[in-house]
Amino acid sequence: MKKVIVSLFSLVLVLAGASVTNAAVSVTGRVINSATFNGGLNLTVSQGATVSVSVNVSTGPNTVTTDNDWQSTAYLISTSNNVILTPTSSFTCVNTPDHTVGAFTGSESFNMTAPSTPGTYYVHFRAYRDDGCSPDGTPGSASGRSTTFTTSNTITVSNPETPVINILGSNPAQIGQGGIYGDGGAEVTGVTCEGPCVVTTTGLPINTSVTGTYTVTYTYGAVSASRTVVVFGSRRRRAQAPYVPAPETLVTTTSSEENNNSGSEEVLGASTSTDNGLASTTTAPVAEVLGAEKFVFNTNMRLGSKISPDVMELQKRLIAEGFLALDLATGYYGKATKAAVIAYQEAHKTDILSPLNLELGTGFCGPYTRAMLNK
Repeated sequence: MKKVIVSLFSLVLVLAGASVTNAAVSVTGRVINSATFNGGLNLTVSQGATVSVSVNVSTGPNTVTTDNDWQSTAYLISTSNNVILTPTSSFTCVNTPDHTVGAFTGSESFNMTAPSTPGTYYVHFRAYRDDGCSPDGTPGSASGRSTTFTTSNTITVSNPETPVINILGSNPAQIGQGGIYGDGGAEVTGVTCEGPCVVTTTGLPINTSVTGTYTVTYTYGAVSASRTVVVFGSRRRRAQAPYVPAPETLVTTTSSEENNNSGSEEVLGASTSTDNGLASTTTAPVAEVLGAEKFVFNTNMRLGSKISPDVMELQKRLIAEGFLALDLATGYYGKATKAAVIAYQEAHKTDILSPLNLELGTGFCGPYTRAMLNK
C-alpha cells in the first residue's frame, strides 16, 4: 500500500491565460501553479458550452515515506464562492494521465461543460494522488486531498439569441390555377445582424398550372419556417349582375397612338374612323348595374397608379378570378398587379385585345379592360 504525505497547496485559475506562480519555495505533495480555460478573463459562454481547462501542477520528490503522485483532479462549477464543506461526491472527477516520477512540473488538459441555466458561476478545484479523486482524507493533511481553491474570476452563462422567422403576408396563401403567384417573403427578428438578416428561400416559383398544395420554406441558420400555398382548381369568379352598356364620351387620338400595338399601354379605342383626315376613337362601353350594387371601373389604371379604391377593387377582382395572390390587395398598382392584368387581358383576348389588333396583354387597364371587368 502506498504511503503518502500530501501538503497544503493552492490553486489559482487565470482566465486571461497568464500563469500565476505559487508562492511556495519548496514543493511537498502537489501544488497547482496555474489554470486556464478558454483563455478569457471573466469568461462568457452559452448554455451547455464546452470549456477547455488546462491545469499546471508541480509535485515534490518521492521518498520512502512520501508518495507525491498526481493522477486525478476534481472540479465544481457553483454559484457559491464557498464550497469548503461540499463533499467530493458533488465534484466532477477527471482521471488525468498518471505522474508518478516525483519532482514533476507539467500541465494536463480536460473539458468541462458550462451549466444549462444562465447565471454567474465560480469554479473550484481539488487535486488528488490516486485515480478516482482519492483519498479524500483530511483536507490539507499529509494523508488527504488538497484544500479547495476557489477562482476569483467567474464564468457567465448567457441566454443565446434565438432567431425568429416571421412570414409576411397570408399563410396559407391561395392562388387560382394559371394565376401569377407573388410571394410576400419573410423577415428575421430576435438577433443582431451586420446589415440585413439574410433569409434563404426555397420552393419558388410556384407552378400554378398544376393544382395542389405547395410549400415555400424560409431558413436562417438552423431555424426555418414554411408557408403553404394552395393552387385551387378552376378560376373562381364572382356572380356578376347583368349590365346595360352606357354611352361614353368620344376621345380623340393621333394616328400614331391608334396604330401603336407594341407599347406599354393598351390603345384607347374600340373602333377607328376617318373623318376629313382626322382620326377618332370611341371608347368601350362601361357596365351600368341594374338592381344590384356593384363597383364600376371608370378610371384608367397603369403601373405606378397611386393607392386608390379603384386599384383596390381591381386587385380584389383579380384575386377572386385567380390572377393575383390573396395577400397582394394593397391598393397600389405595382409590378405584381401589372402582371396579373396582363394575364387577365390574355385570358379575355377576344374581348380586350383582338379589337385592338393586339396579341399580348399590355398591363394597362384601359377602356376595354374596364368594360370586361364591369361585365
